[in-house]
Amino acid sequence: MRFHVLVFALSLFVVACSDTGGEKASTDLSQLSPEQVCKLWQKSVDSNDFETAKQLSTPKTREFVASIEKLIGGDESGMALDTTVFLSMNCTENGEDANCAYTFQLEGEVVADSFFLKRIDGKWLVDIKEEPFIEEEDTEEILKQLNEGTEMLFE
Repeated sequence: MRFHVLVFALSLFVVACSDTGGEKASTDLSQLSPEQVCKLWQKSVDSNDFETAKQLSTPKTREFVASIEKLIGGDESGMALDTTVFLSMNCTENGEDANCAYTFQLEGEVVADSFFLKRIDGKWLVDIKEEPFIEEEDTEEILKQLNEGTEMLFE
């Protein structure tokens, strides 16, 4: 899904500019529903609360959160420019897996995506799926073809 890349980029932007905003709430994570986990995870990422985000993450997703944390270099002094406000969220559970489809507004447009979760040790955890990326060589070939097509239009 191309949107996960957008969410990643948006999260990086928001995280880089976010303020921790004070105290962290202590919550019994084993009592949270998939929807509550998704919302708390996103709020934690938005506010640079990486420890809480990691507690709500599968091991693979913890690596993702750690990479965001490393990227911003622990600079938590910036002001929050934007936080994710979900317009809707609908979660479906299937055994130890859950899928939470959601929408939010981005630059005036309603955007849809979903969180995937796994239940591990009785807790729902965000499980970011890896997206296939286009290899750099493929990207260069695509750009070359686009440029050639554009040149033909102007001949």
